[in-house]
Amino acid sequence: MVENERLRQEMRRCEAELQELRAKPAGPCPGCEHSQESAQLRDKLSQLQLEMAESKGMLSELNLEVQQKTDRLAEVELRLKDCLAEKAQEEERLSRRLRDSHETIASLRAQSPPVKYVIKTVEVESSKTKQALSESQARNQHLQEQV
Repeated sequence: MVENERLRQEMRRCEAELQELRAKPAGPCPGCEHSQESAQLRDKLSQLQLEMAESKGMLSELNLEVQQKTDRLAEVELRLKDCLAEKAQEEERLSRRLRDSHETIASLRAQSPPVKYVIKTVEVESSKTKQALSESQARNQHLQEQV
């Protein structure tokens, strides 16, 4: 019984110490090599967390840039497709025009030869001609008066 009582008291004392230890903040023990290592590890952890946050930020920026370039590439590919379609249509149109021109040339060659010479009478009034006309008219006038 005495032994039981002694064990109960020791158990109460241990429980009190345990509660006391739980109530105390878990701070490093000064001069303990584990506390120094723990502080170094906490510093390293903080540094790595900071680097990770920076890396996540850079990754987000790169993902945004990749998305923008992907969108731009899709636009350019669509424009290229449209340009190629327009080019094919234009080539077809020009091919038809060339074929029509060749047909027109062939039909013109098959027709009778074109007129090579054109004769036209052109009246040119020079100062000598005007003077001769004037003299003739004056002579005609004079002859008519005589008649």
